[in-house]
Amino acid sequence: MPVHQAFTPSAICTPARSSMLTGQLPFKHQTLANPEWNIAYSTAIPETDWTYTQALRDAGYNVGMVGKYHCGTNLPDKFGCDDDTFWGAENPVANEEYVAWLKENDLPPVKAHDIWRGKLPGNRDGHIIAARLEQPEEATFERFIADRSIARLRQYAKEYKETGKPFSLDVHFFGPHLPTSSPTSGSTSWIRRMSCCPRASATRSSASRRSSRTTRPTGPPPPSTTTSGGSSSPSIGDMWP
Repeated sequence: MPVHQAFTPSAICTPARSSMLTGQLPFKHQTLANPEWNIAYSTAIPETDWTYTQALRDAGYNVGMVGKYHCGTNLPDKFGCDDDTFWGAENPVANEEYVAWLKENDLPPVKAHDIWRGKLPGNRDGHIIAARLEQPEEATFERFIADRSIARLRQYAKEYKETGKPFSLDVHFFGPHLPTSSPTSGSTSWIRRMSCCPRASATRSSASRRSSRTTRPTGPPPPSTTTSGGSSSPSIGDMWP
């Protein structure tokens, strides 16, 4: 269903998502920054804050959240949710559960090339803005989230049919958040248009300039947590420096 009118209380991810849960504007809930690029602001919803998810749980609903979670260290289970989320700003494509899902469905692992990365002050590397993804659509992290959402929805629907218990299910995809990862069939010009990236503020990785071959992660991934609920693991930005 197309959305013709929309509103966000903040251009920053964590404050906007916190507003969705609490029903408050950022100056009220005071969760004002993304944890990855924070200076001194609060980056987590306090457990004592009212959330609509906890209110629904208290009213007898099944309440679930699937996909991206980026509201600090207090995870959705603190706010009345069955937690099927993955913590962080970017797709955690090395997450153990996703990797296992790919193997179970005989799907190829994540590979990418033609990587475009933003630059931070001091010429430091920032977000990966866009890349060419060497995967079919059915292997993407977005499809993985969709499958998990359908499984949870079927569970809730079965219980509703048997007992009449109502339910609420939130599904948060990582896209269209950066990075814009186009399937192999996509074009580089499409990536540039989607990423809205001025040429002066983004550069292709040196590996992409040297060759059009697929770049792969080298060495072991950084330490990560892969437990179910609020899972975190190396992101697409970690996989392809």
